Amino acid sequence: LYIGVFDHDIGPWSHQGLGRVTVDLRELKPHTTYTLRYNLYSSPVISQRKAKGSITIRIRISTDSETKALLSTLNPQLIHVNVKRRKTLEVARFTCYGKYREDVYHMKILRAYIDELLEYMESLSFEINYAIDSLFFWRGQVAFGRFKLPINSMIAYLSAIHVVER
Repeated sequence: LYIGVFDHDIGPWSHQGLGRVTVDLRELKPHTTYTLRYNLYSSPVISQRKAKGSITIRIRISTDSETKALLSTLNPQLIHVNVKRRKTLEVARFTCYGKYREDVYHMKILRAYIDELLEYMESLSFEINYAIDSLFFWRGQVAFGRFKLPINSMIAYLSAIHVVER
């Protein structure tokens, strides 16, 4: 569910998008009323962003068959939205894509993707260092009852002895 908040301009000027939010309906249980509060952002892609306000919504999912609703998410239908005025098209685009569209080149989007890759590299580096430390310093990796045994370290040690003694 895409929700956009705009100011209303009269005349030829376009409505300015104040913020948008995307609600994942798969996280909500049917026949339950939710009161949700979300921060509004102008773009879902930009990593360094500030909230432009907040919105509180009340939502309830009603469905006849939960199985049909679940299976419909596996094969989503393509929906076309036809509008008469350009202002309405800009409102729909902002609501769906945000201020910066991902299919159009923009330096802020490129920077956001680079930041995301750097975060992945940092977390991968941490995980590799942790795995190496765990392997060489015989830290427990496999839970066995209440204890953690260094099974991976034992396997690496025995394999190294086998290779050297051959």
